[in-house]
Amino acid sequence: MTKKAPCRMGLGFVLASAVFLFNPIIGFKDILPDFFGYLLLYVGLSRLADLNPHILEARKKLRALLWVGGGQILAMWIIYDLLATSKNTNYDRSTWILVFSFSLAFFKWYFLLPTLRQLFLGMERMVEKYQSEKLNHPNRRFSESARMRQLSVIFVVLSTLGSTLPELTVLTAQSMQFSFDWYEFIFMFRVVGCGFAAIVGLGWLLGFVRYFGRALLDRAWLERIYRDYASEILTQKGLLTVRRFRGFTLLLQIAIVFSVTLRINYFAVLPSVGLAAFAILAIFWSEKRFSEKRTSICVAGIGLAVVSIAHFVANSMYLHRFLPKDSLNEPDAFVRYLVVRLLGVAEAGLTMLLIWLLLQMLLEIVYEHTSVEYEGDVTHTLSNAATARLHGEFEKRTTWIFVLFFLGMLGNMVDAFFMLQLPWMWLVSFVLSFFGIAAFYSLLHELQLQIQARYFPDPAYKKE
Repeated sequence: MTKKAPCRMGLGFVLASAVFLFNPIIGFKDILPDFFGYLLLYVGLSRLADLNPHILEARKKLRALLWVGGGQILAMWIIYDLLATSKNTNYDRSTWILVFSFSLAFFKWYFLLPTLRQLFLGMERMVEKYQSEKLNHPNRRFSESARMRQLSVIFVVLSTLGSTLPELTVLTAQSMQFSFDWYEFIFMFRVVGCGFAAIVGLGWLLGFVRYFGRALLDRAWLERIYRDYASEILTQKGLLTVRRFRGFTLLLQIAIVFSVTLRINYFAVLPSVGLAAFAILAIFWSEKRFSEKRTSICVAGIGLAVVSIAHFVANSMYLHRFLPKDSLNEPDAFVRYLVVRLLGVAEAGLTMLLIWLLLQMLLEIVYEHTSVEYEGDVTHTLSNAATARLHGEFEKRTTWIFVLFFLGMLGNMVDAFFMLQLPWMWLVSFVLSFFGIAAFYSLLHELQLQIQARYFPDPAYKKE
């Protein structure tokens, strides 16, 4: 086995993920966002998941945690950026922090606890099956894997409590039911909770690093795993194609969410730079043979990202001095806000262009990688006709999806330029984009089934 074999098995990514997961969250501020930890863990377990059902189950849970982590970043931005520009008091902000903290704690208990449990249960089976000298123990109850399962439960429960309980003090503020206002000491409670969560998280981090560090040092164990993976998995080219396409569609699903038009205090809640970033990431993840529009999509994505950032900066600078209604009376405000509106129109136009290129790429995938084949000696004509009908159905669906997004982005352009005259236009754009996203998700799901049917039609296939 080469020196890079441990990284090819994904344990390097798994080890790195702990850096983003152990740190405490204070006042719903996460310096090292959990999203990146979930992403590294999801990527790192992709190979081991093919060899163990428990690790496969953990990876399934991580798909939900990716959405939770993304929502956590969005919530932090809303609390400390969008709401900070309004007239909300610290009490109002703390109320939102309490709501989001409890929601995050619930999702971590529901998804992260079973994820870590299944991970170390699967690792325990891998240690026994491939005979790891550094991690194996004659008694399962006292094994390193069992200890990490227990430590992970303690870590998730206590760290979430340390981050959430201090926020309960907001309930005593401005309330007649409590004789003492504990909210006055919110900073002190947050520091204590952060310190408590940091101690627990550091203990879990040291155990996690020790566990997977020893796994990486067990070269003979990794050799046996990789040899099994190479003989059972790497020979199945169809399976690898299906897995890569699934990752590609997951990134596209995340990307298309950022096309929704929704604002708080004149700022976009889901900026288009997210659409550009995840679309480009999906392109790099996909195989080159999937599409010839990779370069065009990357160029359009970079252009959209630049315009989106410029729009955000110009809007922030304008709102620092004026309100949108000031552009109706003050010449300086009119000129500055005209720049903001033009950038908003350009952002909507580039969003529409990028979505059109993505739909064209999906159509190329349909033409090149989907077909209907009947068995028999005289079924060639029937197969061609069925394939043509299948492609025609996908063409109709992509056309309708583009029409929905086109109308939605057109409404977004009108809203960006005539926000003061037509304050309701954002709702029209939001509804059209919502239905467009739903149709886009349905298209991706059907395309996944067709890719799987062609490249890996085994009915026992239950990956991810």
